[in-house]
Amino acid sequence: MNSQDVGGWSALHEAAYAGREDFIKLLLSSGANVNVQNSDGATPIFTAAQYGNVSCLKLLLKNGGDINLLTVDNASPLFIAAQEGFTSCINILLGASKYLLFDTCEWQMLFKPQPNNHNISTRHISTLLAQHLQGPAK
Repeated sequence: MNSQDVGGWSALHEAAYAGREDFIKLLLSSGANVNVQNSDGATPIFTAAQYGNVSCLKLLLKNGGDINLLTVDNASPLFIAAQEGFTSCINILLGASKYLLFDTCEWQMLFKPQPNNHNISTRHISTLLAQHLQGPAK
């Protein structure tokens, strides 16, 4: 159930990559490790956030996925969702925990422009962060 290929990808990584919520449910009900990390340290949650698979991300979180497990280069699911421009994933991750790591490396900044940012502006991301940090408007 928790077998991994040469790169450390498990069936759960593949399902998160492909957006297959049905496979994730089956794998988790059969005992798959929700926090399994591949050779780069990416978890299925990281993979779902990286590819914008919202329903898979929600399911993995609901089943105990750790949003603060980092890759070997210290990137978090929040970092990759922001880098790839997946606003829905950013919102889910920001709402999932009071304690979130973005990364632990100084070279990776939340607002660092990315060539593939899919038109998500740094202003938009900072607005999303501010909204979640401040809570609902009074």
